[in-house]
Amino acid sequence: YDEGNIRGVKEDMETLLTFAGLFSAALTAFTVESAKQLQPDTDNATVYLLATIALHLNGSSVDRELISRFRPSPVSPTSKHVNGLWLSSLFLSLVTASLAMLAKQWLREFLA
Repeated sequence: YDEGNIRGVKEDMETLLTFAGLFSAALTAFTVESAKQLQPDTDNATVYLLATIALHLNGSSVDRELISRFRPSPVSPTSKHVNGLWLSSLFLSLVTASLAMLAKQWLREFLA
């Protein structure tokens, strides 16, 4: 009875490992794309810095309102929360896969 039950659990662990691997791969792709939202827009930062330098060099010939449009915007809290959820999900998926591997090794030792 034990051997048949353990073989069933071992097959379930193999299925879980396959699913966790595929899920982690998909999550990694989403996390990489989502992490780009945490980076400030370098084009706006460059324009802002160059306009500020021009303002200081030329005095008042550069429109201050125009410069303020290119001020780099801070990262939105929504982007931070979404990235935190993606990373938490990836972490839990990898922990689940590690625990499934550990359980599978224990079952193999138990049958030996």
